[in-house]
Amino acid sequence: MGSEVMKVLNMVQENKITAEEGAKLIEAIKQGEVSKEVVREEAKTNLIQSFDCHEDVQKIPGERMLRIKVHSSDGEKVKITLPLKFIVGMIKATGKMPTINSNIKGVNSEELMNSILTAADSGMKGKILEVETDSGEHIKIVID
Repeated sequence: MGSEVMKVLNMVQENKITAEEGAKLIEAIKQGEVSKEVVREEAKTNLIQSFDCHEDVQKIPGERMLRIKVHSSDGEKVKITLPLKFIVGMIKATGKMPTINSNIKGVNSEELMNSILTAADSGMKGKILEVETDSGEHIKIVID
């Protein structure tokens, strides 16, 4: 199930499908109603449709984004940007946020998801989480 969800997340991040379409796909995957072949066909269809769109369109004006930045102790940097609507839909549909490693010391993933949902519902913007681990990793989650 994890690889299908990641494929859907990548399609949303690359603006190949909308956040709402991604949330629906993830919900269907979780419920086991969609086979891998259906997900592949949906991805192909959306990929073909995405070629008709302007490549320079990155964000819908006014759409809030969730940004996750990780700087690991070995120098690796990871930046993830997803529409907040998609993250909220995914949390509500699956009860999980696959972009967050639940094994980070000092971070309760359940509390983090609740914080994101509360921030989304109230229209809050800004830093949701900032953690620096003993091993030198730095994690920052922001809504803008």
